[in-house]
Amino acid sequence: EYASAYQNLLTGYGFVPVFIPIAVDNYATAAISAANVALVAGCDAVFFNGGWQERHTRVLYNDDGTATPLMTAVQGVYDRGGLIAGTSAGCNVQGTTTYGDGTSYGYLKANHLIPKLISDVNTADPNDSENGGTVKGLGFLSAYGALADSHFMARGRFARPLVAMRDTGLTTAIGVDEDTGFLLAGTTGTVYGAGGVTVFDATAAQYGTGTWFSATGVLVSYLTSGDRFDFSSRAMLPAAGKTLLVGTGKVYASTNIFGAGEAAKVMTTLAQAKVTATTGISTETAPRFTVTFTKTAGITKAYYDAKTRKVAVDRMVVGVSGQ
Repeated sequence: EYASAYQNLLTGYGFVPVFIPIAVDNYATAAISAANVALVAGCDAVFFNGGWQERHTRVLYNDDGTATPLMTAVQGVYDRGGLIAGTSAGCNVQGTTTYGDGTSYGYLKANHLIPKLISDVNTADPNDSENGGTVKGLGFLSAYGALADSHFMARGRFARPLVAMRDTGLTTAIGVDEDTGFLLAGTTGTVYGAGGVTVFDATAAQYGTGTWFSATGVLVSYLTSGDRFDFSSRAMLPAAGKTLLVGTGKVYASTNIFGAGEAAKVMTTLAQAKVTATTGISTETAPRFTVTFTKTAGITKAYYDAKTRKVAVDRMVVGVSGQ
């Protein structure tokens, strides 16, 4: 699988890739192998495959959360200015904490993620297939205080970071779309690729105490290719050539807000509309969740890319409630 999926691809881009043969069935020896440590120590970049983020955690950390020699070597690549990257689960695991399994609706209804041990090698809620859990991550997003999620709009994961931020006490979450990358360096992140990146800022969020999850005051930005997000100012920096949009269009209200691409459609159309707010509801009932999107005068902005015909949104306010 490595040869077919990555070796030829990376070689074609000019890399000299090496495969580190570590998995949940051999980590006890592979994570302390001097040969593996030496391979990583000689690299300029470390790339994590997709699959299960909890397996990345399992193979790189001891049960008590301390780093294995292999994880220390990975950290060394980062500390000397190397690149740490990953796709799918390899993206999700980059935060100090990672979460997985379940759906947006399931997270909101359960209203709590299940804390898991490294030794569990599982983030699923054993009593609810629609809910998920949290476990230690690799920590490379610690400087940004951020969680990460992937396949974001395609799999309707818009609400998952809301619950995860509350449960972990973190105030930033990053959702990366299909065929899209987000390169973080210094205090900014830059979008590459065909899709978008959603950045959540829960600094001023207020969370409800009811049976189901509720929140107000979460700021959400949706960035497209070339846009940057400044984690110091908590605002987006539009790519050169994008034009500021003035609200003149029609608003869209979703009846399936956790469907593929729906949240992005709501945000980008509201940003261009005359009205200042709209909603999206879940198809599921008992409860039915409503997500409210609101523009704030002087803060919420929209930018248009004439070449790609895509719209980016800066700091829209989001709230969630269920009934």
